[in-house]
Parts: sequence; C-alpha cells; structure tokens
Amino acid sequence: RSSSTSSILVLRLPSLVAHPAVCGHLVCYAVDAIQIPNSLDSLNWPPWVSDRPRAGSVIPAGAPLCSINAASGSVLDTTALLSARLAACWQWVAAATSQSQ
Repeated sequence: RSSSTSSILVLRLPSLVAHPAVCGHLVCYAVDAIQIPNSLDSLNWPPWVSDRPRAGSVIPAGAPLCSINAASGSVLDTTALLSARLAACWQWVAAATSQSQ
C-alpha cells in the first residue's frame, strides 16, 4: 500500500417507497378566545391534529389553535379532506369547550 491510496466510503441508503399522496397542512386559528378544558389531554385529539395546545391553556383570538394534516391522491381530494377536518375540528373543540363550562 502506498500512502497515496484513499479510502472510499460507500453509504447504503434505505430503499425509498414511492408515495403517490398529495400531503396538505393548515393552521387552525381561534376566532374567539378559547379556554382548552383540562379534560382535553393529548390522548383526546384526533390523530390528524398536531401542534395541540396544552389542557387548561387559553388561546387568544387570532392565535393558532392547532395544525391539521391530510393526505390523499390528488390536490382536490386533499383540499376537500383538509376542509372537512377543519370543520370537524371546530365542532369537536366547540363540543369539548361547552361541556367544560
């Protein structure tokens, strides 16, 4: 071996699976101030909701409440799914906050 021999590092990357889905993400903002009930812990939120507020926190009007995620086969379907999930999230939060009052 001569001192001019260089080492070659070969990296093996995991095989990637094609993902045909169109992914969407939106931020849900509070229209009015919302008190998150203590009963709404992280286990109660739908799985497609992220960036959840802590139970007992107050979300001021105009502040982000949570993020909603969706994936489908097309932009149109993903947009429709996000819209439906946004409406469901508002209904779910409204029902949870009205039960705590």
